[in-house]
Amino acid sequence: MFNKMLITVVLGVFSIACPANADKVGEEFTKGGYKLVWADEFNKDGAPNPKNWVFEKGFVRNHEAQWYQTDNAKCKNGKLHITAREDIKRNPNYVKGSGDWKETKFIEYTSSSLMTKGLHSWTMGRFVMKAKLAHGQGMWPAFWTVGDKGEWPSSGEIDIMEYYREMILANVASGTGKRWSPKWSGKKVKVKDLGGDEWLNEYHIWRMDWDTKSIRLYVDDRLLNETRLADTYNANPAWGPKNPFHHPQYIIINLALGGDNGGDMEKAELPAEYIIDYVRVYQRDEDRKFKAADDYVASEPYKGKKVGIHHFSEYPKSVNKKCGWDAGSDSQSYAWKPQGRSKESAAMIADFKDKLEGQLSYKFVLNHGWSRWVVEMNPKYGSGTADISKFKKMGFAVKSKDAAGWDSFKVFIADSNDKSYEASLASLGFKPDGKWHRCTIDLNDVKKSGVDPAKIKVLFSVGWGGGVSNGHYFKIDDLYLE
Repeated sequence: MFNKMLITVVLGVFSIACPANADKVGEEFTKGGYKLVWADEFNKDGAPNPKNWVFEKGFVRNHEAQWYQTDNAKCKNGKLHITAREDIKRNPNYVKGSGDWKETKFIEYTSSSLMTKGLHSWTMGRFVMKAKLAHGQGMWPAFWTVGDKGEWPSSGEIDIMEYYREMILANVASGTGKRWSPKWSGKKVKVKDLGGDEWLNEYHIWRMDWDTKSIRLYVDDRLLNETRLADTYNANPAWGPKNPFHHPQYIIINLALGGDNGGDMEKAELPAEYIIDYVRVYQRDEDRKFKAADDYVASEPYKGKKVGIHHFSEYPKSVNKKCGWDAGSDSQSYAWKPQGRSKESAAMIADFKDKLEGQLSYKFVLNHGWSRWVVEMNPKYGSGTADISKFKKMGFAVKSKDAAGWDSFKVFIADSNDKSYEASLASLGFKPDGKWHRCTIDLNDVKKSGVDPAKIKVLFSVGWGGGVSNGHYFKIDDLYLE
């Protein structure tokens, strides 16, 4: 998704069970000194136990089709049923004109994702789930863990079970030298090699044995994947602990739909159920007593007054509340449309893969040789101006290789009196080498240019000209005031 104990002689003689005998698999979970330390047997009908589980909500990850909500998870007859269904309703986070997949107008599908995050987490042990999977086109059920410490993937991820596109997956992820870029140790098994649809229609037992040496992932006592902890050290200690698997992990069970891996939702058979009989955690004394050699502490959060520009930065606040394209927004974003031309001067495209922070950056593909893209305060909303006088600088990041051949590439800020500040991006820290560069505007320089920072009309504008060809582009991310 997002994204082991030392194996004893007793474990070594476990048989590989047939699907019909799933109830008998793993009857000796406590052999080798293991003791049950936590479990949910789902024996009480109704909502899952809030002392064990919290819910993810909304559109969360991987461009998945489902909206996560609490209503799709119910306990009945001693089992947890996570139901995916078609469920058409308005998205409360809708933003007109947005290319962000989380801000589409309608929700089409709903499901549930339950986590022990903030309630229960464990370092090492035997993690077990007995379940029957939702399967077929579009289905993406999972049983996985994520680390408490650091940011993903440096916090560590263990996919004890994933299913999609007629495959069972068992994966382990840790960090690399590139932020948010995981190192995977993964294994895929085709369902047809396990027994096909007949196998999928039975309950099976998924198990992780995690100790100081390795992480072993099983289905019905069949070893699918083994990852040595000697191979899971993070390359950069700023983003997570030295070895994420020396630190606690919490459990997630969810039923995702479509998205990056789930498959075509047009062919999905809904409603579909992921049915979990139980989830259990066993540990030995040495697991409970284990202490990591490093005590990872995250960097101190920034204590200044950074304020994001919504849609272009993912800081929690914004000077302009929506920076949208619909009526009622306090700002409007657009590229100029030159007189006599059928196209605007640039197309704005969300890029979820190439980014500096958060979920995405924005790519501007140019159609005309001389023009601008503008974030302008909307005169139909309030005073039509923004007061940025309390801030000291504006920061943003730019990336382009094409700009090397342009005659001009500038940024502009203007007030309601048509006083304007402009500066070449090169003077602010940009280089046209196809790499991300952070740029900074000293807002005192803006004031010195005659612009009134309390009456800003054009909050941010980028202009280009000369040597521009159709299809040239630049990217912007992480736009904020501080």
